[in-house]
Formats: sequence, structure tokens, C-alpha cells
Amino acid sequence: MNSLLFLRTLGKNKIIIAVGALLLFSYWGLDYFYAEERIVPQAFKEARDRSISLTADIVALVSTSSNQLEEVAREDEQSNTESALALIADTLLLNRNAQERATLLARDLEVMAQNLNGISPVHAQRVATAAMSAQVLLVSHLITYNDYSNQLLETLRSKLFGGGVGNVKELALKINNEIEAVNALNAQFTQVTLQFEGYLR
Repeated sequence: MNSLLFLRTLGKNKIIIAVGALLLFSYWGLDYFYAEERIVPQAFKEARDRSISLTADIVALVSTSSNQLEEVAREDEQSNTESALALIADTLLLNRNAQERATLLARDLEVMAQNLNGISPVHAQRVATAAMSAQVLLVSHLITYNDYSNQLLETLRSKLFGGGVGNVKELALKINNEIEAVNALNAQFTQVTLQFEGYLR
């Protein structure tokens, strides 16, 4: 009786294992059999390559800009007006450069979106969408960062010329939040980009 029960149990386990294997195959196996169908439109590839470079540039410019903001604050505290004003001008230029790259990135993202449906397999298409979403959010936070950064710089410049102080601490806190968001989204974008490249190997 026990032997019969064991055989029945073993039979059920085999069925469960077989069903589980079938489910795994249906989820992962199709990509294996259709590996030759891994397709990325040329227009998407070219726009994606440019977007990766532009994203790296934006993150680097934001990092440099934020460091210079700290220097401006230090020069202001030490009443080094001339040095602080020079740093403000440099930082405003950095912000403009970052904004210009964001505009170019937006154009490339539009090209990528137009060619997204041409990517195969579907898993790769989904990962590409996730990467693009991270880039779109990064651009959004960059725009907000630039706005707060420029407000702070103008406030400090006004202060150096004897104008009102403004809410420097509140702006500095908002700027730090945007920097953290940009860095987090860049890390997310980098991770998803590596995942996308893995699908194409």
C-alpha cells in the first residue's frame, strides 16, 4: 500500500515538474528558438548610441555644476565677491550646456520611440522602453535642477551686489534633491542598458 502511494506521489510530482518546466519554457524558451530574430532598427541604434553619450555628459555637467555651487557659497561666505561672480558665470554656462544636451537627447528619444516597435524580441523591446523612461525622467529632473540652480545663482549674485538674500537654504535643499534624483536615474539607466545589451549578444 505504501509503495503504491509512493508511486502515485512520485507520479504527481513528475506531472508538477513537467508543468513547471513547460511554463518556464513558454516564458524563456521562445527567445532561444527565435534568437535569430534579434532585431534592432539602425535608426534606433544610432539614436541610442548618441543618447548614451548625451546622458553621460548631462550627469557629468550636473556634478560639476553642483560642485561649483558649493564653491560659490564658500566664496560668498568669505566675501570674495569677484571670485564668486566668476564662478556664478561659469556655473550658469554649465547649466546652459546641460540644457542644450538635454534638448539633443529629447530628439534622440523621439527617434528611438518611433523605432521601438521594430525591436525584437519583445523582452528586449520592454527593456529598451525602461531605459528610455529613465532617460525621460532624468531630463525632467535636469530641467528642474537647472531652474533651482539658476534661481540660487541669481539670488547669490543679487546678495553680492547688496540685494536681498532670498531663501538660499530652501533652494539648496531642492537642488540636492534633484541631484540625487539625477544620479539615481542614471544608475537605473546604466543597469537597464547593460540588460538590453545582454539581449542582443
